Amino acid sequence: MLLVSFFNLSVFAQSMWQKYHTVGGNEGKNYAVIINTKLTKKQLIEKTVESLEKYGVLKMSDIKVDEISDDISEYTMPFVLRQCLTKANGMLNVAYVECATKLYGNMRFEFYENGNVLICYQDFHNKVLAVDKKFLSKESALHDEYLAEISACLATMGIYKLLVWANKGLDGISDFYKELDDYFADIDSKYKVYNRMVSKGVAEWLTGEEFANSDYPLKSNQKKLKDRVEKGILLGITDARWREKIVPCFDQLFIRINSYLEGEIVGVAEDGNQTWTLIDGKVLPTDPKLQKQYIKKGKTYFNQE
Repeated sequence: MLLVSFFNLSVFAQSMWQKYHTVGGNEGKNYAVIINTKLTKKQLIEKTVESLEKYGVLKMSDIKVDEISDDISEYTMPFVLRQCLTKANGMLNVAYVECATKLYGNMRFEFYENGNVLICYQDFHNKVLAVDKKFLSKESALHDEYLAEISACLATMGIYKLLVWANKGLDGISDFYKELDDYFADIDSKYKVYNRMVSKGVAEWLTGEEFANSDYPLKSNQKKLKDRVEKGILLGITDARWREKIVPCFDQLFIRINSYLEGEIVGVAEDGNQTWTLIDGKVLPTDPKLQKQYIKKGKTYFNQE
């Protein structure tokens, strides 16, 4: 019951630490890759969507074909990245389970004359899975499935590591694809449980504003929560979750896109600041100290630590 009570407050507990929270919206976080490719703009957009559609990130039906020509300088379409329950460390390093969340935003393609394209995840907003406290205290098959996931989360950090496939040929790429497929298949399986909970009326997907105005948070703290939501925080997404769970997933998707485009990753940037760059055929950190460490260990963006 202590676990259940602590978990039940985790969405709100995270929201109270604004300085440790990721900020969304037009002025918030963004994450981008620059890829060099020989494809036309229409081919590039279609292949990008094709590479991620099976994971539920992009939809081919969202492409407005009439708007795509070789004359455009940029193109934007919606995306969603699903996150399941995941383990995190709170105050005094006490472990807790972060809520399931759907991260929405825009994927922007910015084209350059030299064959480079910048593909950027931006304009973030999200919804969190808010769970009825009564459901958590009553036994049922659905209840047991959900609590089993909570227990499994606490047993592992669940950090998604990048696979090593660079310079390993087709076999390495096949292994990379398989692990990425398995990762999203696991998400699909867990979301079936969440969707059943929603259909049974024991959970609901809420925006930050909706959550702040609901009965889930304590009434005495609602004003603080509303203030933080108004400032654009992504409820349930701490800076640590962004860094340890979401960015690695974006990196995986960038690698898959690059493979589909048969391109070359030139650089990666976060919030407009380049974090990875192409040097002598290898994508390495821009930070001089990290760059030396990666060169010494024979590591790159494709098998980063």
